[in-house]
Order: sequence, then structure tokens, then C-alpha cells
Amino acid sequence: MTGQFSLTSWVRWLRQRAESSGGSRFSKIARSVTSLGLARIVAMVVPFVTIPLALRHLDAERFGLWMAATSFMAVLSLADGGISNSLVTSVAASEARGDRFAVRQLLTNAAMVVGLVSLALLPVGAAIAWGVDWRVVFSLRTARAVAEAPWIVFLVLASTALNLWVNVFVRLRYGLQRIVHASLWELIALASSLPAFFLCLSLDQGTPALVFTLAVLPAFVRGLGGWVFLRGEADLWPQRKLLSRTVQKGLLGAGSMYLLLEVAVALSVTSDQFFIASLVSAEAVPPYTVFNRLYSLPFVLVGLVFQTLWPAYARAAVHGEFAWIRRSFFTSLAMAGGFALVAALFLSATHPWVTRLWLGKALVPTAWLVPGMAIYCVVAVLELGGR
Repeated sequence: MTGQFSLTSWVRWLRQRAESSGGSRFSKIARSVTSLGLARIVAMVVPFVTIPLALRHLDAERFGLWMAATSFMAVLSLADGGISNSLVTSVAASEARGDRFAVRQLLTNAAMVVGLVSLALLPVGAAIAWGVDWRVVFSLRTARAVAEAPWIVFLVLASTALNLWVNVFVRLRYGLQRIVHASLWELIALASSLPAFFLCLSLDQGTPALVFTLAVLPAFVRGLGGWVFLRGEADLWPQRKLLSRTVQKGLLGAGSMYLLLEVAVALSVTSDQFFIASLVSAEAVPPYTVFNRLYSLPFVLVGLVFQTLWPAYARAAVHGEFAWIRRSFFTSLAMAGGFALVAALFLSATHPWVTRLWLGKALVPTAWLVPGMAIYCVVAVLELGGR
């Protein structure tokens, strides 16, 4: 109830702030928050359904191997140089000026650069997957885990490479404040993965098949969504003649600040499961993964609001409405921090009941895991708001 009240208050506050500068801005933000909220809720539900089933279908070692391999996603997502993130504000600013040609040029250059990077990552991923002795890296014990490890790693890396390119077209829609369209296709991607996942379970398929259904297949569906969007926006379709080194340098320059931040996050936060598997064992990863999922919920919920505010800030900056930007930023940051603190305390008090309800048994965490996750929950939300 507390989380629901906080989000409701947040939207009410956005409405009050928007009334002073025109209702159109709020209506776009409200629609975006609603659609993103629905997509994020489904995105949160999917792991809560799939993790217990995967844990029962796989042994702890193979499930831990899968989760550890996902740490590569955070590192490889840095390969776009921050272009996708910089595209949001650049597109929003160009659209606010009514310059559709600039939007088209930005998309053309971003798609070309990131597309080449994505293609280059595929052979690199294959070399890593079959060139590394994962039995030693993850302290694997069973023959089946050793046999599946290269395929798991390759599929995770391939889905990351594909998502890098697809994310360009997702960020384009964010910058144009067509977030409802992007969220709809996110829902379709998530919905398509579940039937395939259940089919693999019924056919008693191994870990690589499960990774394909939950990582690679949704990426293809998101890409289809980007193609459908551009089919209806003929004036934005990329053209080779619009390639420009100046535009590419501008995107990379604007993305550099995002890149530095993402590097810090990748090294300090999202590589945790890889190091647990390497330093302890793959079997030690599942308990950590469960608590990490729980304490990430406030981050996900807050993120849906901040992602809709960023393009709104860019548009407001074009019109010189810096007072509104300043007010919105500090108020939303304070409300996000308060929400995260309450949520972290609630999860810390109820985690035995929550894990028993979710997994069928209560997990006993190590002494410092719960307080560490609570602190991480609050800090991560504040860091997200300050990006």
C-alpha cells in the first residue's frame, strides 16, 4: 500500500507541476508513465514466474551458471559508447524544434555505428564462449554444466549484441515521447517469451533453450517493433547519404558521460554474480539472485517515472523552462529516495515470508546480505534519479 500511495502521490504532483506550464506535457508524461508502468509490472512478474520454475527444472549449478553469464550483458552493453542514451535527449531537443531532418540524421548515424558494433560482437562472443575453460572459471562440477556452459555464454552475449542495436530504435521512440508504442512492443516481447519457456520445460530442454526463450527471442520481437514503428514514420527511415562523422562524434561526445557512469555501474554492481560464481561457485549464485531481484523492485518502479521525465526535461530546456526542470528534478529525487527507503525497510522485515511464498521455501541469507541489499536499494534509486 505504501508503494502504491507513493506512486499515486508522485503522479498527482506531476499533474500539479504541469498545470502551470500546459497540460500537454503532463498528458504525455502520464501516458508514458502508465504504459511504462504496465510494461515494467509485466517485466517484474516474468522473473517471479520463471525463476522458481527454472530452479526446479535445473540444478542449482546450471541455474547459477546462467545467472553468472548474464553479468556479461552489463559489460557488453557499454560497447555502444553511450550513444543510445545520448540519442534520447538529442532526438527530444530536435523534435521540440520541429527539425525532423535532424532526428532522421541522428537515427541514421546511431543505427550505423551501433549496428557495426553489434555485428563485431558476435564473433567475439563465439571466441569467448568456446575459448574459455568455464569449468575452471565457474568451478563447475557436473559434466552437463560443463557441456552447456559455452552455449549459455554465447546466447547471452548474442542477445546482448542484438539488444544493443534494437535499443537504438527503442531510445528513438523515447526521445520522440512515443513511449506508449515502445512499451506495447515490450509487452509483446515478454508475452512471446513465456509460451516458448513453458514449451521448453514441457519438452525437458536444457539451459541453452531456456536462455534463448527469455533472452534472444524477446530481442527479436523488440526489433520487429522498431521496424513497425519506422514503417509508419517514412520521414525518419535511415538513409546512407545522411551518414556524417560530425554527427557521430557529437553522439559519442554526448554519450561519454553516460558511458563513464555505466562503466562504474557495470564494474561495481552488475558484475556481482560473475564474481560470486568465480570466487565461490555457481551454486552460490541462486540465493544472491533471489534477494537481488527482490531489492531491485523499487529501482524498477522509480525508473519508469525518471525515463519519462528525461525527454520532457530536454524539451523544456529548448524552451528555456529551467525553473520547471530544477523544481521537477529535486522534488522527484526526494520522493524517489523516500519511496526506496520505505520499500527497503519493508522488504527487510518481510523477506522470509516473501521468499517462502515465491519459492515454496524461506531462504536464509548470510549476515550482511539483507542490510547490504537495503542500502543498495536506496543508493541505486538515488543514483538513477541523478543521472
